[in-house]
Amino acid sequence: MLLISPMNHQRRTRNTPALIRLLFPSVCFFFTASFPLQAQEKAPSAPEIVKRVESILSNPAENGIVITLIVFGSQAYRQGFQLGDTLLTYNWKKPKSVAHLIELVGKVGEQEEVKVQLLSEGKPRMVSLKPGRIGIDGIPVKKGQPSSSRPDVADYKPDFSTLDALKEAWFAFVQEGKRIGYERHLLKERDGVFWLNAQSIFSTDGETVNMKIDIQVRRESGLPFQKVGYLWGNGDFKIQLVNDGKTISGAIDDYKLQFAAPADVLPTYCSGLLATTLPLEVGAGTRLTLLGEGNATLYYGSALVCRGQKEAEVLGKKVRAWQFEQSSFGKIGNIYWLDDDRKLVKAIFNQGEIHRTTKADALKNLPNGVLEVEDKAREK
Repeated sequence: MLLISPMNHQRRTRNTPALIRLLFPSVCFFFTASFPLQAQEKAPSAPEIVKRVESILSNPAENGIVITLIVFGSQAYRQGFQLGDTLLTYNWKKPKSVAHLIELVGKVGEQEEVKVQLLSEGKPRMVSLKPGRIGIDGIPVKKGQPSSSRPDVADYKPDFSTLDALKEAWFAFVQEGKRIGYERHLLKERDGVFWLNAQSIFSTDGETVNMKIDIQVRRESGLPFQKVGYLWGNGDFKIQLVNDGKTISGAIDDYKLQFAAPADVLPTYCSGLLATTLPLEVGAGTRLTLLGEGNATLYYGSALVCRGQKEAEVLGKKVRAWQFEQSSFGKIGNIYWLDDDRKLVKAIFNQGEIHRTTKADALKNLPNGVLEVEDKAREK
């Protein structure tokens, strides 16, 4: 149920482009082994950032793409791009959409630099980038025409105290109607802390991926989480982050990082869990800041809202379920369906899906290379 991507380390030798295109088809992921920072500079508060971006989206000054996401450690991050900046041109061409921008990025040859023109705080700015991923996402706008922003939300306060522990759920991992693996969720509790452990094992283009996520959230609180761990592959890429209520700190492999923790921050993988705590009624939801487990990036302006009962296809069968949409500044990322018992029955994220089923069914007819792996939560 990931909205975000694992970062593509340049120092890695393994070939992962096909996997990344499958799960995360966006220009919004990029990381470099020459990451120069150990601590992120103090940034404006989440409400200030959201207000700034929504103000620009409501009355764009120029045609372009308003930047709503900057990936931690990316080219855009290191060049000082700001949320709310408008990208006017890339390599002297005007992008009409994010998809068009991806196309422009892909057409650039191995030249020494690419010129990017921005409108930042009402002033033009020219930036030189290297060819390749920029590390942003955004919303296309036209001068003077308001663009979509965050949905209307009844703003219920999430309450994890309603959850029961020791729950296990199994899902078929589906892409373009074909099973390519499975996913397992396990929720347990110890000393008032919930441990959400998830594991995805899937195969595509001849490669097998084993992805694990461990998250700790406090029962008697709304959103704050304590720890998140992310493991991609067989230990070749990992993230460990800790939230003390004021700062989020930890490491991406050997790189140390620390940045201010928004009061409403929650790892993206908790979105499906969060939906189970909200009322099953149209408009019920909450606004929050999401933290990408796989790239340590904050997704400001996020919301999770119930759209009512909708029809969903789960492993070929039509079911009626409660649909929740996760979005950032109105741009939909993940979609979840819950049954009347608040159990997750389906989730869609970019080009991948998970469909609830039994353990026996989830482990049947798996592609070559996908084997059942014993899942052990890393309780540190």
